[in-house]
Amino acid sequence: MSAVIDSNVTTLLAAGLLFFFATGPVKGFGVTLCVGVLASMVTVGSSSRGSSPTSPSPAPSCAGAPP
Repeated sequence: MSAVIDSNVTTLLAAGLLFFFATGPVKGFGVTLCVGVLASMVTVGSSSRGSSPTSPSPAPSCAGAPP
């Protein structure tokens, strides 16, 4: 998980640099990249913790079934 966070922070840093130092379409790309990475982080964080209300329930156990 540490490598994923590290890569996302590095990408956000690059997007920030593009936003502050670039002009025109490249500046817009920096904004789009930042929004995409943040949305990805929120999505992964909410789905990996099982906090999604639509997450499926666990499969029923077949402990008593013959092999």
